[in-house]
Amino acid sequence: MAAIDDLVRLVAPPVVPVAASGDWTRVESALGLQLPADFKALLGHYGVGQFDDIWLRTLFLPGNLVEHALAQLDLHRPYLSEGHLPYPDRLRVLRSVLAPTADRGTFDNDRGGRQDHFKAVNRDWLLTYETAYGHQIRVAFAPEDADTVRVVIGEAARAMGCQIVSAQTIAGDLIWVDD
Repeated sequence: MAAIDDLVRLVAPPVVPVAASGDWTRVESALGLQLPADFKALLGHYGVGQFDDIWLRTLFLPGNLVEHALAQLDLHRPYLSEGHLPYPDRLRVLRSVLAPTADRGTFDNDRGGRQDHFKAVNRDWLLTYETAYGHQIRVAFAPEDADTVRVVIGEAARAMGCQIVSAQTIAGDLIWVDD
């Protein structure tokens, strides 16, 4: 039995949970990561609420944290050629160029698709390096860092033995076309 089933048995969810459902694909795309199924199930059952001193915040209320965060950040998606190094070595090189970094989670779909989420601590950038949805580096950053992002990610791609073959904004607009 899944942990969520145990919780539902112990603590009955509301009959009509508030803001419990929405477009998870859009949220995950905006965040640049795949959210755990048990997190989505928890929000699906309970919506906005509180367990003693633990608050559940849903992503489907107007003005939610995701929308607020995305309004403060730009997100660029440079797509890369494969290069000659294996994925773990490319990840190590990328993180060394952006050091120091802090882990934010990893996802592996067991079919060769992987996502490694981390933060470039001194730059305050959130990154996802992945092959799950194409070989890409997703980087969320303050708009004033756009020029630096372009230079540093270009340097990182070269150090990884890759080339940037295209890059897009979160809206799908092509950028960096003269590189």
